[in-house]
Amino acid sequence: MKLYRYEKTCNDETLLDWDNNSNVKLVLSEYNVIRNTPKGYVIKYGYKEKWISATGKKRFAYHDKSDALTNFIRRTNRSIFIMLHNIEYSKLALKEAEALTGTELILK
Repeated sequence: MKLYRYEKTCNDETLLDWDNNSNVKLVLSEYNVIRNTPKGYVIKYGYKEKWISATGKKRFAYHDKSDALTNFIRRTNRSIFIMLHNIEYSKLALKEAEALTGTELILK
């Protein structure tokens, strides 16, 4: 039996080339189930074994490729939400630092 997980990958050389987004790719990883447990599965993950829940909402890998893609979309949207929140939080902190130093610190 196999479990599936989508992940994003990017060529490091073009990471900062914002005009060239063609090097960002989705990769479908396949994991072989080593053994079943009463509540899930054990897969080989790198050099280690990783336990995967059979019923949990947030699983590392899925039976179905479409479920794996749905999970990738959810993970990526959540990651974007967190990053945008961190940007806003950092901007507010820089405004406080500007008030203390009297100089403009926020990048335009």
